[in-house]
Amino acid sequence: MTDRKDTNKDTLEDAVKYFKQLSHGFVVDSRHSSDCPILAVKAEAYELAAFHLERNVSSK
Repeated sequence: MTDRKDTNKDTLEDAVKYFKQLSHGFVVDSRHSSDCPILAVKAEAYELAAFHLERNVSSK
């Protein structure tokens, strides 16, 4: 996993948006302004959520 602190511009709100859209089978990848198949972004959504959860736990 890359160090998202330096490379990631997505926010926790983006992760929540991805997770909500996963239930519909597609997510909208705003970086490309197109619908992407669920498998193309599912791993990234999980990684993004894990990053934010880890950061939130570490900061407490």
